Amino acid sequence: MKAFRLWRLAPSLDASSTFLAPIVFEDIQPCLNFANTELSKKVYDGIFNNTVSVEPLFSQKMDEFQRCALSEMDTACLYCFKLGDLQTPFTISKMVRNRIIAVCDFVTYMRYIIQGLVKNSGLRIPP
Repeated sequence: MKAFRLWRLAPSLDASSTFLAPIVFEDIQPCLNFANTELSKKVYDGIFNNTVSVEPLFSQKMDEFQRCALSEMDTACLYCFKLGDLQTPFTISKMVRNRIIAVCDFVTYMRYIIQGLVKNSGLRIPP
């Protein structure tokens, strides 16, 4: 709780802060730990730099298997993601997509707090 109170005084997405470091180590890194470690690192960086986009592949069917770019497993890849300005899409499975989106949702929520878009609705945490 003390780390959160300190973070609130000067909120940032600095992954080494006393508030975010345990979250990154215990939750985010394991969530983005895939067989393709090099691409996993780029996804991690892209999420924190707000340069990852994930979208469905409407042309894929559930019974058509492809190699997932992150898990490196042959599976139904119904989604793809792009990094930054690169137009190269990387195909991914639903399970991989869900893990990426979970981290994106958390980081987006942190951005909303930093930007003042999330207001405290009753629970008062003293600074």
